Amino acid sequence: MSASDKSMDMIDTYLGVVAAQLPKDKAEDIVAELRDEILARKEDREEALGRELHEAELEVMLREVGHPLVVAARYSDRPQGLIGPELYPWWMFAARLGVIALALLALARLILSVLFGGEELGRALGHAVSGFMNGAISVAGVLAIAGWVIERQPKKPEFLTDWKVRDLGLFAWAGTMERSGLDFLRGNVVSRNKAKGTPVADRSDFSPVAGAATSAVFTLIVLLWWIGALGGVRIDPLRLLDGYDLGAALREVHRAIYWPVAAVLAARVVFDGLRVVTGSPVKLTAAGDLVFALANMGILAWIWTASPLSELIRVGSANDFWQQMLSRDSWAMNPVPTLLMGIVVFGFICEAVRAVQSLASLVLDRKIGRNH
Repeated sequence: MSASDKSMDMIDTYLGVVAAQLPKDKAEDIVAELRDEILARKEDREEALGRELHEAELEVMLREVGHPLVVAARYSDRPQGLIGPELYPWWMFAARLGVIALALLALARLILSVLFGGEELGRALGHAVSGFMNGAISVAGVLAIAGWVIERQPKKPEFLTDWKVRDLGLFAWAGTMERSGLDFLRGNVVSRNKAKGTPVADRSDFSPVAGAATSAVFTLIVLLWWIGALGGVRIDPLRLLDGYDLGAALREVHRAIYWPVAAVLAARVVFDGLRVVTGSPVKLTAAGDLVFALANMGILAWIWTASPLSELIRVGSANDFWQQMLSRDSWAMNPVPTLLMGIVVFGFICEAVRAVQSLASLVLDRKIGRNH
């Protein structure tokens, strides 16, 4: 085979790989155009040298043109990245919210494991860090898949093109929180910025749509943790001073309410997504909040009256409850049952208040209290 034939064979091989990456209806025209460009470049190079290009020299020239995958991508009308530059800031923002939620869950797991689970601090810290890392990888993967799907939709989602200024408070608050760190949480930065006249976002200024988006992200993280996708719920054996096995009781409670809680969390994610899409109208938000408040009240009522924890935390009257909550002896001798009792009762009261506020919002068609 002559040098010229070898050169043409290399070029044909190169163009064949390019053509394999292109749509059939466009491949022939694009390859013909690219062939002319390569042959013209080859002729110019040979004219300057006064001879035909060697095989190695032709290889270098084709590398200058570009790898067939890269060259074919130049002619593609499809997105050229997993997540494009317009969507990437949204992906990063959602990832930051997810990391914050995971950090809070990891901290809660660490505290509960050490204080109530009898686990050594070092071991509990290792489990918390491991769960956080696994969760962060899972969250990043889920968001990447969502971004990939959104990026390839023929029509851009409304949240990219039809955003409103009143929805921007959440983003300013999150950015300020990330920049200021713990000082922001203590309120120092807020007070200093206000004194300087610097605008500071307040969560009370969040629009319902921004609140719904935040709720959806955080609830999704909790749901993934609850079903075991982020490490699962780990309850170690724990015996109280009177011999009561709190760990066994909590495991039974978890098994009994696993599916109801998973269903409520999943429904909340879907509902918050619907609020984002529809603009979070008052009646829709109120109706959903009422349903979820009643569902949460039902779960808490079951824990109080019929769960394996009932015999540990239930008292006969409101007077007995307040006496135990305000008694130093109760907190000194039975801190865990007293704490659990307070969590269940005050949680039930908060959900009852939210149910009343939601019902009032639904009837009056205007926001009453703080909606989610």
